Amino acid sequence: MLNATLHRSASGAPSPWGRKNRSARKGWTIFPPSTINYQQLFELGWTIWLMVDSRWLIEVSEDREHNMHPAENLKEKKKLVFTAQSAQNFHLRFQICEFVFEQGAIPLNPFMAYDYFLANLVEHDVIRNANNNLLARCDELWVFGDISDGVEVEIAYAKQLGKRIRFFTANRFSEEISEIKP
Repeated sequence: MLNATLHRSASGAPSPWGRKNRSARKGWTIFPPSTINYQQLFELGWTIWLMVDSRWLIEVSEDREHNMHPAENLKEKKKLVFTAQSAQNFHLRFQICEFVFEQGAIPLNPFMAYDYFLANLVEHDVIRNANNNLLARCDELWVFGDISDGVEVEIAYAKQLGKRIRFFTANRFSEEISEIKP
């Protein structure tokens, strides 16, 4: 329940401060930070955008959908894919992730998560254990390019976990990726 008397601002939205700011651009209201009542703002569905010269610029809107962040409506469950690739294809990590997104899945690429062994800041076995944990949480394993010893271990672990495994071309001389059918 709002305790303040609500008046209409220049844009027509209610103002919990009961006054207008004629210097504000249409659709914006400018108030000193000490006068802002955040609970009332959230109840009204207002969005605070930025602070300029110790004053907050507030987008004035009564329309909740207008103030929603796009992520609030994007909750479709998608397949989580662990992407395995040898270090020689490290430079293809962005293209591999793009490819997985284009296939309608969510990529979990260890080279994107920790770069190459976290620049040796931790023992390699810490990263290997992290990879195994991430692989266990994924729905599928997708293997890109040549199979190194580490990728071979990930394939064996995915088989042990009963994960679906798919293989794709990827090499350091071409950015084209395609599935290798058994």
